[in-house]
Amino acid sequence: MPRHCINKDIFTDADFMPSYITDRPCPHSATEHTIVTAPALPPIPFPGPSGMNPTSNKSLQEKDCPSPEDARPFLKAQPGQNLQRKRKRKSAILTDTPVKKALRDEQTKAKEKKEIFLKKKGGKL
Repeated sequence: MPRHCINKDIFTDADFMPSYITDRPCPHSATEHTIVTAPALPPIPFPGPSGMNPTSNKSLQEKDCPSPEDARPFLKAQPGQNLQRKRKRKSAILTDTPVKKALRDEQTKAKEKKEIFLKKKGGKL
């Protein structure tokens, strides 16, 4: 298909509105505060009877009715947070060594803390 036959304007901004909420800024530009505005859409002509007064049609278009987005903008997804809650460990051979004992002690302490927390909350394991 020749390149000049492709319609570049086949999709409108309205086609991409469902993904507007999840649009996130690029992580490297998180420090920059940029405001992106959508281009203004041309007024839509309203069809009417042939005997309609053209001045009344202009008065309808000249009324500036705020859109729901003007009153309460659409929510945007917050930037993703890079939280590493997992402890990083070095690999170790777990035979009968002090490393294995230390790991077992950590696991038992964590299990005890969990049991105490669940007892306070009234939950079960």
